[in-house]
Amino acid sequence: MPRPVPAPEEVLVRVRAAGLNRADVLMRDDTYVPDDAGWSVATDRVGFEFSGEVVESTGEWSAGDAVLGQAGGTCAEFVTVDHRLLLRRPAGWSWTEAAAAPSALLTEYDALMHVGGFRPGETVLVTGATSAVGLVAVGLASYLGAGRVVGTTRRRERAASVLAAGADDVLVGPPLRAEYTGTGFDVVLDHVGGATLTAVIPLVRPGGGVVQIGRLGGGTALLDLEILARHRLSLIGTTFRGRRLPELANLIDALRPHLSEFPRRPLIDSVFSLEEIEDAYERLASPELFGKVVITVDH
Repeated sequence: MPRPVPAPEEVLVRVRAAGLNRADVLMRDDTYVPDDAGWSVATDRVGFEFSGEVVESTGEWSAGDAVLGQAGGTCAEFVTVDHRLLLRRPAGWSWTEAAAAPSALLTEYDALMHVGGFRPGETVLVTGATSAVGLVAVGLASYLGAGRVVGTTRRRERAASVLAAGADDVLVGPPLRAEYTGTGFDVVLDHVGGATLTAVIPLVRPGGGVVQIGRLGGGTALLDLEILARHRLSLIGTTFRGRRLPELANLIDALRPHLSEFPRRPLIDSVFSLEEIEDAYERLASPELFGKVVITVDH
């Protein structure tokens, strides 16, 4: 494909690494439905997040700057992105670590702070806490001053990783332990959906809320509406699809001062070259997946 040409407000970035997500599987299988979001989704190639070096600059960026961000079609040698949507790579982070971070950090920061209305001192429950995004959610909640952070996992042998990410406790389920019922959490970040969403509703403190982010456990759930009403709970879904560029730029500006101080680097499951992308997809679908799958790009 021809090297992309940046528009007036865009930066051209030489991609060094790209993180893979489950949406990339849908794109490969031609079942991903694109939208007209503020950042371009290239339907002819996969990849939603990247790290790399600025080649052609505008705005506050200069050639040679090490950056990371979200864009469409990042599994390529070059990508263009609006200059407002870039983040500077933290000192000491590798290209692969930086490429594994953008989607998870932006998703979880937005879900916790903007959608969930989190305030320091509140208690947070993270379902699916051993997924790549779940571990980031645990780390962010701890870093941003949660009074207590609890994660859930189905695999007891991975509980230690949730604690290492910053959690105070781990619930191994199903079923989830009942000691938090009625006295539990101010904010729940749910990455699982299905029966897990049903199970966590009674664990939310009166006046608290659930932010529904992922549906790895199913796209439907049976909810006790009496609990929602009696405890005055909120249940809010969130996604990046359909968001406009100004909203995304504001979110990135809010995250920007935290990125250089965030103490926990993304967990990398495996790294593949661009030529090995089918092997990377196979790993992405593996039940043993633990962390991010990252593609490196040679120039």
